[in-house]
Amino acid sequence: MSGFSERDAIKFVLKFLDLEGFLPRGDDVADLPIDGRILGLKIDGFSAHNSKLPWNSWSDFGWKAVTAVISDFIAKGGEALAIVVSLGLPLVPESEQIFKETIEGIKEATKTYRVAFLGGDTNSSQRDIWIDVAGLCSFEKKPIPRNGAKPGDSVIIIGEYGLTGAAFHAFYNNHINVITKFKKILRATSRPLARLQLLEIFVKHRDYISSSMDVSDGLAFTLKEIAEASNVAIRLDKLPLANEAIEYAKLVGVKPIDLAFYGGEEFEVVFTVSKDHVQEIIRELSVKSIPYTLAGEVIEGDGEVYYRGIPVEKRGWNHFRALKPL
Repeated sequence: MSGFSERDAIKFVLKFLDLEGFLPRGDDVADLPIDGRILGLKIDGFSAHNSKLPWNSWSDFGWKAVTAVISDFIAKGGEALAIVVSLGLPLVPESEQIFKETIEGIKEATKTYRVAFLGGDTNSSQRDIWIDVAGLCSFEKKPIPRNGAKPGDSVIIIGEYGLTGAAFHAFYNNHINVITKFKKILRATSRPLARLQLLEIFVKHRDYISSSMDVSDGLAFTLKEIAEASNVAIRLDKLPLANEAIEYAKLVGVKPIDLAFYGGEEFEVVFTVSKDHVQEIIRELSVKSIPYTLAGEVIEGDGEVYYRGIPVEKRGWNHFRALKPL
């Protein structure tokens, strides 16, 4: 599979999908209009090798897997109803404890997000430990696609960035002793919290929100996906950089902006909104204490993203990047 990326896999699978609802094929949730309702389906997962950082517990591992699905539902405007889980573990003495702690983390997350945990499946894995979470949601209004951004729309970025980028940089560059000094980075990568409060705003103002995506593959990748899918360009003037990411960047000699754009597993949201209604929406974000940045605007273009006039490269998380030929 040398040279075969996660994006290549997705493109191949899209050719075989049977149904397209209101959301385009390849969006982060598949919607299913049925009997006057709109349901949404989502599955997400990862391996411990790629996603369990050294300071994460196994309950954190389970929590994060649930959060990944809930965050996608929120970004589309869906209310999560239930999840099921598939878990693979090698046959080693510590597997029982790992299993129990992971399930405990899953249950903690479902209680927090007010979603039913309905069971799942267990599997034997030869080496790595992996988890998949499949979820069901419902939509009160039409789901929000990634391909609806229009020139003139405002771009709103939820949350702050660079924390997960710093964590993954430390992990892959042997700076664990440095990163453990930053409590906010550790917290953001152990128990990320999906923005449940955002759902009410999305439902209320659905008619004015043109596109939305969960940020889990990196901010740059998400912005480029919205721009490419919508056949527009995005011009950013502001970027919400976390202070701890700036401090870490100084210590290890990297650019804070790279940590912000090219992280992963942020589980935040980026959306575009009609300029005529943006002030009303940001007032409600402020009332709910949801951190946001009115970051820029959508302009005419063909998939480009610019930050202060400089093109932003499309790079993001790729689960297949570590694969080697068998």
